[in-house]
Amino acid sequence: MKTHTHTYLSMWRYFDFTTNWEKVYAVWQSDHIQDILEEGMRKWAEPYREWIRGADLWKYCKWDNVHEEVYHRTDNYLDANDIDRIFIKRMHEILPGRRRLYTEDEVHMDPVYERIVHHIDTINEPVRGSLEAMCMGHGFEYLTDALAETAQVLFPTSSVATTCDSLTSCLVVLPDTQEIFDFGRYYLYEKEGEKYEDPETLRFNFNLDHLLTL
Repeated sequence: MKTHTHTYLSMWRYFDFTTNWEKVYAVWQSDHIQDILEEGMRKWAEPYREWIRGADLWKYCKWDNVHEEVYHRTDNYLDANDIDRIFIKRMHEILPGRRRLYTEDEVHMDPVYERIVHHIDTINEPVRGSLEAMCMGHGFEYLTDALAETAQVLFPTSSVATTCDSLTSCLVVLPDTQEIFDFGRYYLYEKEGEKYEDPETLRFNFNLDHLLTL
């Protein structure tokens, strides 16, 4: 175990996943990391959904803002292109003899309309293998072991530590450089502006500074 002799003010920050994502993702998708990830993700995903090796993690969200972002983009697309109005108009043109006009609710339940919305959802999904696509939003503890091993593979001569708070949530960090190695939290903080994932908040919640004196 390395001995740290830092005497300056602790300044924890996130590892720069944006710049280094290609390297991180390549390691993450390796058989070695996927073997480690599988046990945790089976516990998290099932019976909600079957875990598929190498899958984008956003598809295993249960209640988070990545799914909401896809829906938000779709809603904006529907509104901007007036899809509801166009679809209702077209339905009336196809069925000109119908006595009662289609209502918006009826249109939304129409199988053709559902296929259109599904197509738009697909267009607005995170890009396969992107940083956004790997943000699960919840269940971070099920990724801990895989994250720690990914960091160790990327930085074989550096210290990699895992620390947990009182609520069993865990965090992977690089003490030598005072960096937080968690791409899900990184995305929520850097891209979504989630303040509870602020490095200073994590520093306090996980008592990160104690790692600097080990």
